[in-house]
Amino acid sequence: MPRDLLALYAAQELYVREWQYHKELKLWFTRATQADGLVGQAPGGQYIYFDVNAWERRLFTGIVSGGLQAGFMRVEELVVPGGVDVRPESDQARQQAQQGRGSGWPPARR
Repeated sequence: MPRDLLALYAAQELYVREWQYHKELKLWFTRATQADGLVGQAPGGQYIYFDVNAWERRLFTGIVSGGLQAGFMRVEELVVPGGVDVRPESDQARQQAQQGRGSGWPPARR
């Protein structure tokens, strides 16, 4: 779980881009889309995770007790100490999203 200020801001940006953090697996997930060519092939949809070792998105094929969604961090947990609201539905986050931040995750490797 993100514990420092920069990690919280990074988590906020990922949530705005529709990624969710799984607390037990310690991985970031997003739902597969038609662009991934995987939609509709599994009940409940399929998920893509970001593999930090290969620096790429990969299809999640594992099985998680209680279901994958049960382990996702709730957006309410994205609050910076000191009262700054970094949750995606906050006015601050909405303004950032409207300023042209696209879904360019993951960033290109340099």
